[in-house]
Amino acid sequence: MVKKHHYPIKTALIYGYEPSGHLCAAKAVADFFPPDVIEPVFINLSEIYPRLGPFVANTYLKILHKTPGLWSYTYDNQAIAAAAKKIKTAFMPFYSGKLQNYLIKKNIGAVISTHALSGMMLAKRKAELKNTPHFGIITDMNIHSYWPSEGVNAYFIPDHTVQKKGILSSNIIVSGIPVRKEFMEIIPPQEAKKSIGLNPKLFTILLTGGTKGLGDIETAVQELKKYLGKIQLIVFCGGNKNLYHTLHKENTDKQHLLILNFINSPAKYYMASDLVIGKPGGITISEARALKKPLIIFSPLPGQEERNTDFLLKNNLAIYMKTPKDIKKLMLKILNGEESFEFYKKRADKFSKPYAAKTIASAIMDNLLQLKSD
Repeated sequence: MVKKHHYPIKTALIYGYEPSGHLCAAKAVADFFPPDVIEPVFINLSEIYPRLGPFVANTYLKILHKTPGLWSYTYDNQAIAAAAKKIKTAFMPFYSGKLQNYLIKKNIGAVISTHALSGMMLAKRKAELKNTPHFGIITDMNIHSYWPSEGVNAYFIPDHTVQKKGILSSNIIVSGIPVRKEFMEIIPPQEAKKSIGLNPKLFTILLTGGTKGLGDIETAVQELKKYLGKIQLIVFCGGNKNLYHTLHKENTDKQHLLILNFINSPAKYYMASDLVIGKPGGITISEARALKKPLIIFSPLPGQEERNTDFLLKNNLAIYMKTPKDIKKLMLKILNGEESFEFYKKRADKFSKPYAAKTIASAIMDNLLQLKSD
């Protein structure tokens, strides 16, 4: 039975760091919580563990840069995940206890995890949190091994093909990956282009490196800017300040090129775009699909993005460009009128779940209200 709380129920939405897709997902769901029923409490694990957060993030980036194959191997390896859980049991009770004590101090009545680390830390909870409902939101096209099979009331997954051993089917809800309310509004591309100062008649490409601005964005910009004037280009650098400053320095004289730091409200830029190119993070995939934008995969990261790529290609939801030469070939097709992307727009429409956040919020509220009345 859920703890007896007065309304609104204080509900923790736990993510790993910011900016991140995990935070975007948390905000998307929180937008649909009625304030008189649920009070969202956003919790950044990097703030609770100020040393652990940067260490994990830096280690992740170094592995990706120096030995990407290692990250791909460890990402969804059952044996390594099992070993990690044993290490957690032996050496991480402090970290788990610190998070749980924080939740108890905040009088949290329910927990939503968008990051596997908090899922692991809350799989076995203290007595004060034992009856606190815990929900997991998967923000990629698979459930990797680090998400726990126990201690989660319900998992919200992007597609019915996503599975994980040990999780009861009754605890799985196919919802899609949550995107923010702004992606539910539809503005015609020409109108959206005008609103952000672009030429309404030019074919527009959005190039994105996700919230961290990762992937070979500089190379893609070098190739695409050759066609400026025939096209226009929007570049999302995310939180990568070095990338942002480098691109600005190299392209101060370029027209039809919009270089942007992290954007809190990116929907209008998607709406202005005729094509999205970038690494296939779960949020990027869902945002593009919500607006029926064709997606080109370029420079996917090892691990989750490789698996996202497999899903997209298997379901004919994207084109994969492996080299800069592929960008040139694609651009020639676009400029010669040989590629309209209509097929991919229809596929995106078929798989699109723009109301995933609303679905998740409604299911969580139903669960909490039912438990509260028992």
